[in-house]
Amino acid sequence: MKRHISLPVVVLLSSTLCALAEGYAPDDSEGVWTGGYQQTSGNSIKLDLTQIGDLGQLNISFHAWSPVQGNARCQYVFRTQPGQPSKALINGSYGDAPECPADFSFTLLRAGANAMRMEFQGGGFLTKAEMQASLRPLRAADARAPVEGLDILGLTPGMLRADVERALDAEGYDLGREEIGGTRGVGWKAEALTAQRRNAPDDGRDRIGVQFTPAFDSEDTPQRLALVTRSWDIAPSENLSEITLRQALTEKYGQALNNGNEWLFDRRGQNLTTYKMRDTSCASNSLQTLPVRVAVPGWANDSFSVNLACGPVVTGRVSSDSRSGRAERLLLVLYDPDIAWDSFWKIWSRDEIRRIETLYDGVSSATGAAPKL
Repeated sequence: MKRHISLPVVVLLSSTLCALAEGYAPDDSEGVWTGGYQQTSGNSIKLDLTQIGDLGQLNISFHAWSPVQGNARCQYVFRTQPGQPSKALINGSYGDAPECPADFSFTLLRAGANAMRMEFQGGGFLTKAEMQASLRPLRAADARAPVEGLDILGLTPGMLRADVERALDAEGYDLGREEIGGTRGVGWKAEALTAQRRNAPDDGRDRIGVQFTPAFDSEDTPQRLALVTRSWDIAPSENLSEITLRQALTEKYGQALNNGNEWLFDRRGQNLTTYKMRDTSCASNSLQTLPVRVAVPGWANDSFSVNLACGPVVTGRVSSDSRSGRAERLLLVLYDPDIAWDSFWKIWSRDEIRRIETLYDGVSSATGAAPKL
């Protein structure tokens, strides 16, 4: 069963977090990995491994799997060293087996985009295991291909905040800095703001929403555009027909998915126009889907489940007067799975590495000598 990770409620900071700073290139073995084998209905082994930076935790569940005779859940921690096998330090055992295997090491070898092979030295329970990623950091090699013209009034995910603010001003929008939305936790915040179009008619309010990547306390984290929205109440004086508006959307974003209100692209930048194309190009892999919520002030509580096997998405809604065919409202949301992926990992891993670091420090510094009783 694939392990699913949720964001922590609280995010703590640690000296180890220097390894997760902006510009850090993750190791190939970092992430959350799972694997397992079953010989018969009564003999199985399951492995769950998490590595962040050079620290990690390995959980192994034995069910009558030799050399463990009964059932045992064994927890280990480890630290990686370049070119060296990782030594597993036992941290805890649970179940009816008398003891967990000890005195073993393992090597982690990337076998594919979301696949890794563990090779064991000692322990006596496995020689190797095939592992699949359920969550891992975004690497440079994973980045999707750019899509030309994929923006809302020149705003595209990934832009630096200063460039976003300059572009809004140039397009005639005033950023409201008093009302700040977004999301936050202890040690980080991801802001969202709204910009109003200057000189818009009273019955034609036009707002742009911008949502940024998380900024972390005590770190000089550059904020980038994570998601952009547009909410445009189209004044009757615009005399804009729904047909003209939809044609303009098609010219800008390409053909909508199944002629609906969503424009979808694969990771190569191809416009996906049918459900069959989507299901083929965005076939789910072992990576979990991630949540994205629109946290722009005044916006409805929209949320999306992001498939990391796919590319960027534009969702749209057009309202019109059924009698005249005049367009009355346009709603647009543009988001990028790579931004969601990178942000989720950075938030979650900061809390998780602090937890693993505490376990490792406790085990590695503990004495192995039996006390006098």
